[in-house]
Amino acid sequence: MRVYTKYIRTDRRKPKGFFTFYLLPFTSLLSCLSCFLFLSVSLISAQSGGTFEIRKSVIANGGGSASGGMFSLDSTIAEPVAGTVSSGGHFSLTGGYRAGSAPVTAQNFAVFDFDGDGRTDASVFRPNPTNLLDNPAPEGSSSQWWLLRSSDQGTLGLTFGFPTDQLVPADFTGDGKADIAFFRPSTGQWFVLRSEDLTFFAFPFGASGDIAAPGDFDGDGTADPAVFRPSSGTWFIFRSSDQQISSIPFGVSVDRPIVADYDGGGKADVAVFRTTDNKIWLLRSTLGVKAYQFSSPGDRTAVGDWTGDGKADVAFYRPSDSSWFVIRSEDDSFFSFPWGVSGDIPVPGDYDGDSRTDPAIWRPSDRTWYIFGSTNGFEAINFGATGDVPLPSSVSVN
Repeated sequence: MRVYTKYIRTDRRKPKGFFTFYLLPFTSLLSCLSCFLFLSVSLISAQSGGTFEIRKSVIANGGGSASGGMFSLDSTIAEPVAGTVSSGGHFSLTGGYRAGSAPVTAQNFAVFDFDGDGRTDASVFRPNPTNLLDNPAPEGSSSQWWLLRSSDQGTLGLTFGFPTDQLVPADFTGDGKADIAFFRPSTGQWFVLRSEDLTFFAFPFGASGDIAAPGDFDGDGTADPAVFRPSSGTWFIFRSSDQQISSIPFGVSVDRPIVADYDGGGKADVAVFRTTDNKIWLLRSTLGVKAYQFSSPGDRTAVGDWTGDGKADVAFYRPSDSSWFVIRSEDDSFFSFPWGVSGDIPVPGDYDGDSRTDPAIWRPSDRTWYIFGSTNGFEAINFGATGDVPLPSSVSVN
């Protein structure tokens, strides 16, 4: 492993055109469509100080001008106070597919944390391996999972599943570690490899054509199996706390699920990305419905708590120019920064364990992870093989 420090390129970038917010007060799911406020804001370039460099922070908080960072807005959207200066700030991630125990403000729950140390682990799924591994697995399993534990730099390789399975690693057993898991769309079966002893269990939940979208929807610290059914625009959630099923109509056939805790309520929220018009719709457990239009065709979602307020921020990665764009959950203002090159795959996560999202990419050409830690700075980790799928990218949709 090679570790060294490097500064980020600092050319100015901004999204194309406009972005639009839809703010919907939620009284009931059936009435929300009749009461909304439409707000459209043009993007501006609010820079000061000329050429600059980013070391371990980005712009946080909305308002007047940006100093020492990227882009911001000239006013704070949907907030009574505007015109403040944005500076400093950090990355964070407490939303998304949780891989730790119950959400507590003072603790860190990193996604794809397979060893329980509070840090995202470099990890890949190998659909068509050339070598065989000997471990208990469902009969006929051919694909492999490879993990690089951040706690001791040890590696683990396991055969589990088929190339066509949907990857859904999460903490299904409540031990504070992500379990290797997949959903088989053809049969509606879930398969979970326990992190405690590497034994597996399977259960049916869903139907052919469903999209798996697990998350801790009841806030008990254990991931709940859930599916989004495009044919009816309905979510089905099997709660681990009481073994009951919730049925929630939210979405249309073209939507893709993007589960995260968007309101900081300690529970995963139902949410979708609508590919036809690049809108994101949230059904927050405590704050109701909210919608954003904030991306361009080809962008990939990169949801996480980038601002460290305990709420997931809507974010995306633009492969065409390797730019990242984040809407702050605090005030709906916006910032952007470059990280990566053409052909990279976005793999954001909390790689340094500070409860903040770190921008990261996996580069297929050299099989290297390039991570910009909000605390530890730049790190490069060579891990993976040609044809691998980096696991943190499995929750990114476009």
